[in-house]
Amino acid sequence: MRTLENAIIATVFILFGQPVHAGVVISETEVQSGLGDSTTINKTLYIQGKKQKIETSHSENIIDLEKGVLYEIDPNRKSYVRIAFPPKMEHKVAGASAVALKKTGRSRSIDGYSCEEYRGIGRLDVMDVAVDQCLSQDAPGAREFANFQKEVASRLKARSPADSADSSKEGMPLEQSSSIKPRIPATSSPDKVTIALMTTKTVVKNIQVRNLPSATFEPPAGFRMEAPQQETEIEVHPEA
Repeated sequence: MRTLENAIIATVFILFGQPVHAGVVISETEVQSGLGDSTTINKTLYIQGKKQKIETSHSENIIDLEKGVLYEIDPNRKSYVRIAFPPKMEHKVAGASAVALKKTGRSRSIDGYSCEEYRGIGRLDVMDVAVDQCLSQDAPGAREFANFQKEVASRLKARSPADSADSSKEGMPLEQSSSIKPRIPATSSPDKVTIALMTTKTVVKNIQVRNLPSATFEPPAGFRMEAPQQETEIEVHPEA
C-alpha cells in the first residue's frame, strides 16, 4: 500500500507540480551596418511565461508583464532603472511601425528547422523600410516566443514592428533582416536629400528549452536603482 501511495503522490507531482511555462533561451547574432560602419552584437534572449530578458555584453533589459515593469540594467555601473510597462508616451518603442509581413511562398531550413519566408515593405514618415523574416513553428520554444510577443503587442495596444498580415502563422524568426533609408540633408547642400542605407541582420545560433529560475528576470542583488532618464528606448521583437 505504501508503494502505491508513493506512486500516486509522485504522479500528482509530475502532473501538477511542474511550472506551467517552460523557459526558452535563444542565442543570436545581430550585425548592424550603415554609414560606412559595422557592428556585431551577440544577444541572449530568455523567455518564460510573461517575462523576457535580453542580454548583451554591455546591457540587460527585462520586461515583466506580470508586474507591469521594465528593468534597464547596466552591468558596468551595477545599476538599473525601473519603468512602468506599458511605457508612458515619452518613452519610445524601438521600430514600432505598421509594416505588415506577407508570406512569400518560399520556405527553407535553418540549422535543421524549417521556416517560411515573409517580407514587408513600407514608408514611415521620412524612412523607407523593408523587413524579411524566416519564421519557424518547428523550432524549440517557438510557441513560448510567439505568445510573449503577442502579449507585449496587446499591452502596447498597437501593431508590433513587423506584424504579419497572415495572422494564422505564429512562431520564431530564425533569421531576420531589416533595412531603413532615412532621408538626411546632404552636407554639400542643405536643400538636397541623401539616402543613407542602414541594415540589421539577426540570425539565431542556438535554442534551449529549460525551466528558468525567477532570479533570471530580476535585477542582480546589490545593484542600485537609479531614476530613469527622460527618454527611454524599448526593444520589442517583431510579432509573428
